[in-house]
Amino acid sequence: MWVSGDAHLQNSLDTIGYNSLAEPMADFDREGIDYDLAINLGDFDSAQKPPTLEDNTREGEAVAEALNSSRRNPRSKTYCLNGNHDAGDGQMDWFERWVDPLGQNTRESGNSERGRPYPVTYIDRDQWHSYYIETPQATIFMLSDRNELKGPAGRGGLVHGNGGYPSGAITLDTWEWFQAYVLANTQKPIIVCSHQGVRNTVIGTADNDGVDGGFHGRSGYPKGSGSIYSLVDERKPSRSLHGTDIIKDFFTRHPEHSVKLWLNGHTHVRVGETFRGRGEMYREAGVTYLNACSLTKTWVNPSHGRVDSRSWLVDMYDESITANCYVHNPEHTSRKGFNRTIHLPI
Repeated sequence: MWVSGDAHLQNSLDTIGYNSLAEPMADFDREGIDYDLAINLGDFDSAQKPPTLEDNTREGEAVAEALNSSRRNPRSKTYCLNGNHDAGDGQMDWFERWVDPLGQNTRESGNSERGRPYPVTYIDRDQWHSYYIETPQATIFMLSDRNELKGPAGRGGLVHGNGGYPSGAITLDTWEWFQAYVLANTQKPIIVCSHQGVRNTVIGTADNDGVDGGFHGRSGYPKGSGSIYSLVDERKPSRSLHGTDIIKDFFTRHPEHSVKLWLNGHTHVRVGETFRGRGEMYREAGVTYLNACSLTKTWVNPSHGRVDSRSWLVDMYDESITANCYVHNPEHTSRKGFNRTIHLPI
């Protein structure tokens, strides 16, 4: 399984002429790697305002072209969720056309539901923001950032608003759906993928670390800019939760769970970087949390500086998970290619 994300493609093309989505795919073509499926953790776009069909066609076409560029691995192998920069104002029409998680806009996106190697189940019919992929080895949950919702948890309704609104949000409906599945399915390994990381786990996810570390801006909830900070009740906003450890604590309260790995992007870091004692990997209550990307080198706060373009190949075996970091375009590491390997128990 190839895990990548945070290409911020147009910024990379405009800044250094590096196709941060197509070139990493070409690296694996040259390595002769045929992965079973790919997971993209979002942030294809790099605008500070919500992308629209009218104003961001060029960016959408570039994303679709890059996602279809591999000679060895067809487009439909890649399952996607959206990041905070992909979200529209109250809707997701740009993402639905060009990234097309449902595989229903094949003419524009090149994606096809019929071409998928593994079936998906949505939280509700055509509600692609929350779904899971069923493979023989594991169930893989895909939890998008709901940045199209009303601010400050999202950037919806902010007609004159600007900024990425980086703090993450899922809905309480999604959280309850996820919990019910995990509690009813304790035998098969589960992998969870989200754009932001779980609060108080990997680098950038503790309160204020996203801003203080120079990783994220201050729009929205700056305190939670690097984490899934909000669980939003769409029907009764007053019931929404902000700044809670409810996700992480769930695994402590239910040690019978089979969630083995939680993957996120969002916070762009150098290989091996730490901040306030947190790095790209964290383990607690049987779950390994891993900051697995970014593909971009250039979409960074100037106070932090450029990062290495990197992704991970994840292999599942009967008793362990092996994750291999691949550096596509070095900035701080010495060379391109496989950088290091970690082994995780199942």
